[in-house]
Amino acid sequence: MHSGYSVRENRAAFLSSNSGTDARSHNLERVIPLAAHVPRIALAVLRVNEMARNADRLVADVVLLSGGKLLQLRNKVFVLSDEGRRLALRAAALLGNAILRSAALQVSKDVSFSQWKKATCPCCGGPPDLAVKDDAHRTLICARCDTQWSAPTMGCLGCESTRPPTFVRVDALDLGYELLVCHACARYLKQRRNDGLQLPIIERAVTIELDSAAERRGLRI
Repeated sequence: MHSGYSVRENRAAFLSSNSGTDARSHNLERVIPLAAHVPRIALAVLRVNEMARNADRLVADVVLLSGGKLLQLRNKVFVLSDEGRRLALRAAALLGNAILRSAALQVSKDVSFSQWKKATCPCCGGPPDLAVKDDAHRTLICARCDTQWSAPTMGCLGCESTRPPTFVRVDALDLGYELLVCHACARYLKQRRNDGLQLPIIERAVTIELDSAAERRGLRI
């Protein structure tokens, strides 16, 4: 079983957030001014990442010729280039989402997903990262293409567990969300009510701290 927090664990400690601040507004202020520059930022990050890969190869050659004496320097360069790759992947994911969203809108015209009973996206097969609920219904939003469909269960999307300690809910009231966590599957899902819902890209931006908190504990969507 995945080792995680207990049901009564302090919410603020898990989420690493300050409940006295308006986290949604704070995150939006950081993200929105950069939105218009996403393509330029992505291109710059990819170029930096390519430079890092070239540096990797250069240092590897030097290490080989020096008989391993520069191994420590090589490891330091590799750590930096790994961070560059992570940034490039994030930028690529953002751009890829825009492309897949456009494609999904085209292929899903006049198509009903009411009979779709799987936890994966009916358009691209991706996992959901957001969920919107009302009193008796939950809608999933694909992390890749933003397609929406009805959830096959109100519990864990992997094992359908609905009760603690296996399946627990962590409130993030300052964000208007709750983090649904399954210890058995090591999966998580960000869920909120439908009122006041913004575009998925905005919702992801304001809840990025939830993703970071979950990923630090080895959880995945």
